[in-house]
This record gives sequence, C-alpha cells and structure tokens, in this order.
Amino acid sequence: MTDTTVNVNYKAQDQAAFGILVIGYNRPKHLEAVLTSLHMQGYSSLTHVWIDGTQGRRELADANRSSVEVAQRFPVKEVLALKGHLGIEKLMLDALADMSAAYRNVLVLEDDCFPVRGGVDLFRTSLDEVAGRPDVYSVYGHHFGSEPADSRDFTRFQGWGWAACSTQIRKILPELARLYMLPEPHYLAHVAAHMTPDIRARLDRTPPRNVLGVLQSFYSWDSATAFVTAQRGLLHVRTAEVAIRNTGIHAQSGHFHPGAPHLRKPPFSMITVEEAWDYFDAAGQDTGVS
Repeated sequence: MTDTTVNVNYKAQDQAAFGILVIGYNRPKHLEAVLTSLHMQGYSSLTHVWIDGTQGRRELADANRSSVEVAQRFPVKEVLALKGHLGIEKLMLDALADMSAAYRNVLVLEDDCFPVRGGVDLFRTSLDEVAGRPDVYSVYGHHFGSEPADSRDFTRFQGWGWAACSTQIRKILPELARLYMLPEPHYLAHVAAHMTPDIRARLDRTPPRNVLGVLQSFYSWDSATAFVTAQRGLLHVRTAEVAIRNTGIHAQSGHFHPGAPHLRKPPFSMITVEEAWDYFDAAGQDTGVS
C-alpha cells in the first residue's frame, strides 16, 4: 500500500509569523507582475517562489528558463526551480507542506494572481480577524462577486489568491494527498459516494464556475480543497476589499481565452496581464458583489 501521509516536522517556536508562496511555470510575464507588486509592497523578503520544471521538454524550456530568470532578479527569500515536472497538483501539495512547516500563516499565489496595492496587508488583517475561528479554513482576495453583501463568510473555496493559518492547512493536507494518490476512477467514486446534499449546496454557489463539474471529472488541488473543506463544514472569508486580480485571460490558455466575454464578469472577473497595472491602485474596485 502506498503511504500518502504528508510528514511535516516543525517546532511551533521556530515558525515565522507570515510567508508568501508564489508558484510559477512557463508564464514569465505573469510571474514578473506578481513579484513586482509584492516587491513594491515590501514583501519580497517573505516570498518563496516555486517553479515547476519541464523534465527536459525543449518546447517549454525557453519560457520556463525565463520564469526562473525573472524570479532570480527579485530579492526574494527563496527561488526553488525544479528540474522534474511535478504538475500543479503535486507542486502545490509539496509547497503547502513546506510552507506550513515554516510559517504560522501562509499566503498562496499562483502566477496569475496579481495582488493590488495594499493587497497583502488586506490578507494579514483578515487572517488576524479569523484567528480565533476554527470554522474558517481560508481567507481569499479575488472575490467571486456572487457573495451576500451582509456577510464575508462563504462556503466555497476560492483558489485565486488565498491565505490560511498553517494549523488549518495541515489538518486537511493528508486527506488532499491521499485523494491525489488514488487512481482517477477511485477518486471520482469517492467523491460521488460522499457527495451529500449539504456539500452540494455549499459548493454550488458560483455558477457558471462549476466546481461540481470538475469534481465529477478529475482531481485538481483546488476542487479537492473545496470538497474537503465543504465536507468538514469549514468556511472561507473574503478580504474586506478586493486584494487579487486574476490575470488568467490569455491567448494560449486552454481554459480562459480572450474571446470569452463572460470571463470578465462575476463570478470570474478576470483581466489580462497587460491590464494588471491598471488595477494596482484599485483595491476596493467593485467586482459585482450583490
């Protein structure tokens, strides 16, 4: 039997208060925008950049090498440039294990999660606000725009720029790893067998962003996180103002093509990386929250 336990060895007194994880691969322009924003906000020294490798694939080598070179230009805490290709699922699980061992609170940004001015401080304030709430798994900065106006609590996980206390991350990480290791048919059978009306109601909050459809198709780290946290009755709290703009609209993207106008509207509210700096000073700009 394969051991899927995530082993995290740490001493609480050795943990720093706050660290930032940035994950990249082959989008150097996106990565540069994120790291520039973090540097302008004074957070380079707390930033760890993990960049997946190509495993020798020449067609991706130039873009991947450029991503590494971009990261190395910034005075960040760490640039971990891998040679092998883990894929975003294992890369995220490994990085979360490592970061949650080193820091009490962790902010997680993929390279298309652009933090606006003051965005990191918005996350830190929100983390302080939920510190005494064991029912909260994460805080998130890219608002869906479909949340109720009278409460910042939400039942569906948002992976486009989020932060959590490391104790909360470590509580679900072994289950995320266990599910990742299942053969895909077994994973899909597990989800189907454990999908209750309550879990479905908790997740079906952001049409047409359909996390339920993903859960019925394949494993992804964010949909699995949404499922496990919903299964455990955990909540996610949006930052007081918009802290993240997702720059995933891209001509080479298989999911988020510029020709799809609905991507610019809630619950996506996406932009292109070329537009990122137009939003840098717009922390509280409306995304359609009703």
